[in-house]
Amino acid sequence: VSTQSTGKKKKWLSLSITIYFISKFKKKNKKTFNKHLIKMSEYSLSRELIGHEGDVRAISSQGGIIFSGARDCSVKVWEEDFYSSKTLLGHGRYVGCVIPINSPFFPSAELASGGYDSTILIWSIKTNSIVYSLSGHKDAVVGLAVTPTNLLVSASWDNTARIWRGTECIAVLEGHIAAVWSVLVSPTGNIITASADKTIKIWDGQKCINTLHGHEGCVRGLANSPLGFLSCSNDGCIKLWSYNGENLQVIPAHQEFVYNVVLLANSPFQFITSSEDWTIKIWNNSQCEQTIQHPGVVWAVNVLENGDIVTGCSDNIIRIWSKDPLKIADKNTIENFNKAIVEKQTKKNQQAQSQAQSQYNSIDVSSLRGIESLSVPGKKDGEARLIREGQSAVAYQWNESAYKWNKVEGDILGSDEQEITVTFDDGEPPRKLYYKLGTNPYLAAQEFLWKENLPQEYLEQVAIFITQNARQPSFQMEQQTNHVDPFTGSNRYVPSNNLNQQTNRSQLPSSVAPQTPTPSNEIKKPNNQLFPIRLAALFNTINTSGPINKIIETNKILSLNPGTNKYQIDDKQISNLQSLGNKISQKQSLTSEENELLIKLINWPESNRFPALDLLRVAILHQGTMEFCIRSNNKFIENIITQIADFESSIINCMLLLRTYANFFCYTSLYSSLLHNAQTILGIIADLIEKYSNDARISISIATILLNYSILIFEEVPGANAHATQTIGIITELCQKSSDEQTLIRLLTSIGNLISKQSVRNEFVDDFDGKSIIQELSNKTNVTKTFLDLIEAITKILN
Repeated sequence: VSTQSTGKKKKWLSLSITIYFISKFKKKNKKTFNKHLIKMSEYSLSRELIGHEGDVRAISSQGGIIFSGARDCSVKVWEEDFYSSKTLLGHGRYVGCVIPINSPFFPSAELASGGYDSTILIWSIKTNSIVYSLSGHKDAVVGLAVTPTNLLVSASWDNTARIWRGTECIAVLEGHIAAVWSVLVSPTGNIITASADKTIKIWDGQKCINTLHGHEGCVRGLANSPLGFLSCSNDGCIKLWSYNGENLQVIPAHQEFVYNVVLLANSPFQFITSSEDWTIKIWNNSQCEQTIQHPGVVWAVNVLENGDIVTGCSDNIIRIWSKDPLKIADKNTIENFNKAIVEKQTKKNQQAQSQAQSQYNSIDVSSLRGIESLSVPGKKDGEARLIREGQSAVAYQWNESAYKWNKVEGDILGSDEQEITVTFDDGEPPRKLYYKLGTNPYLAAQEFLWKENLPQEYLEQVAIFITQNARQPSFQMEQQTNHVDPFTGSNRYVPSNNLNQQTNRSQLPSSVAPQTPTPSNEIKKPNNQLFPIRLAALFNTINTSGPINKIIETNKILSLNPGTNKYQIDDKQISNLQSLGNKISQKQSLTSEENELLIKLINWPESNRFPALDLLRVAILHQGTMEFCIRSNNKFIENIITQIADFESSIINCMLLLRTYANFFCYTSLYSSLLHNAQTILGIIADLIEKYSNDARISISIATILLNYSILIFEEVPGANAHATQTIGIITELCQKSSDEQTLIRLLTSIGNLISKQSVRNEFVDDFDGKSIIQELSNKTNVTKTFLDLIEAITKILN
């Protein structure tokens, strides 16, 4: 027998022995073997792909290759063996979506990605390079699709979808009134868009032919189905629709937000959902066949051509799930995965219990009313009441339909503690915030950002959210003479007063001096306790770690692109940046090198400069930095105004620049320049109101500038009265357009200042129908005591 044939005999002998033992194993262990086969009919963990350094937000695939995008601003291409990946860098912020493309309009390109930097990048995977960059959206791009005619369709938070033929935008789909989260192309070529306005729109070209209502929350994802198309939403439901717009089925899928819905490749009547609740679910029609737990939020899910499932999670890991028993992960990988779930879930539960227990311990049980208080019906459904039962505090909630109080099981919060669920519109999962009544909402917001590791840019929004959703203490405006900011409650930073305050009106000052309040005996205070407010309202709080880290992250990206590497800062400058951040936090003066670095950073490309603008906003409150800015550019204030006027380019930059402008009012020596430019900035503000009156970030910034101008008018700063009519006109317009209470509080404060002057009071009443405006505002419900106090004080002055 030859060696070759001997080898074959050995192979056959080995195979025969294997079959024999499997057969024998099945006979002796029939139940165990069948149980093992049942497990293999479900999906099990196959692989973990580790490489991203931030939440994996987007997953797609083609031909066995996986494409992913993450909060680390990178796109990764995972080859078919998944043991290696290519990293594509170019986005300035998070990557929101990735799809493979093969279009004659994008020759040499295989992949498209959309970013939170508002750009769409078209990539050559072969050369690891950007071959096209599409600009036009004004906010994050979070959805992409390709039509049968090879056109690219994009969805954005700027409330629009766009259609692209190559680099040319050939159509803008306008009609949604909130962010567009997803875009889908139907088999007939119609475009379908899903929005945070809770609607779905169907488009024939640029024409909306149907608007679908039914979801009770933001609509996050879409998927084609043999029966029509599927949608998923923050309301936890999946809906099946015909392409004519008929709602065919509603499936309650998850208890929390549903981020994605995709069809299974090997079964057109099965689909998968991913959720905020840390799971994916595999569905067969309306029945959930399997739930797979993850150690974090599952942002993205996709299906490979072989039927395996791919998930992207908030723990930065991509996971592959398979039914093939030959692909199941090894024992250690599975054990570590299960351990991670237990550890993270335990940590999450412990944090919640610790917070709740801490707050429970603060309750003065003896001060609570007894069970007899439940004899009084609740005022509205869901009203909560905390009562004393023995030595314990117990919560009850009013059930309007049953007309009774129901005992609330679980952790009890103190009567002055409130649990607030903070929700976001950019895809961040909701978080629980525990707020103590009377605490400065800005300080509570800052602690919340630190704890949750959220970007600093959320500070104002979270503080406002707290104010709108929590019971607020009385608003003590009379504390202003003690340098208390009426809108944050904190002691505001006032720079030292040691520079000449006289300036030439026609020129910017060569030096600046801080604001000091006019002595009270110089101005007769009206007969009410709230007005006038005579210290400028400032945006003076910041956690510098957020913008500093973002600048360092962006610097790496800029350095890799030949078109932007000229903006790169070196290691020494990064060291100066860290020092700059610490000094701003501690309200210390910056060195010349640090000031020069700040000026360099605020001149970065427009889409990358917002963290530097956030630092500038607070840094200029220090006299030395303000002087440096003016010495570096004697048109510094005018340049800020010019950038504000270009608000269409970046609304985030505009918001930060408006707040920087508001902080200029800290310096009395800048009054002449601020009044010299008043007509221009007020005109720009009027244009902003037309478009962004419902954006609280912008409206609060505008209202603060108007409040600060009202102070100058009341104090009769030379030249200020000339702008009284324009100021009061813009205030009344924004009062009628804004629904944000904090904006209205600042506007009402401005009105109180202005009508404390008889001439402006007459103008407000006669020319702007001021009494009707105040009357209309007084009819608002669910407002804070602050708001009501201001309305009452203004009404007394007008009467």
